[in-house]
Amino acid sequence: MRSRTKLIDILTRIDVQKWRWAGHLLRHPINKWSKQVTLWQPRDGKRGRRRQVRRWEDDSKLAAGPFWLRVARDRIHWKELEEAYAKRHTELRDLL
Repeated sequence: MRSRTKLIDILTRIDVQKWRWAGHLLRHPINKWSKQVTLWQPRDGKRGRRRQVRRWEDDSKLAAGPFWLRVARDRIHWKELEEAYAKRHTELRDLL
């Protein structure tokens, strides 16, 4: 249906924009406050005992691997992973 009407799935569009923003943010110098806030870790280094809240970092690690910060600096590779990231999220939503 979407292919015939040429409509864009808004949730997929949001995932793509989130991925692009994360790459943009991670390429900033470390002294920018937006990057510092994103990569901030609490002093005690612990997360609560209850169910863990998903962070942007968690999604990025799943799509780009454990070296996601290094991968984000490479615009071409980051762009290639964008489609895989959005597709994975779409498939997960379809399962629910």
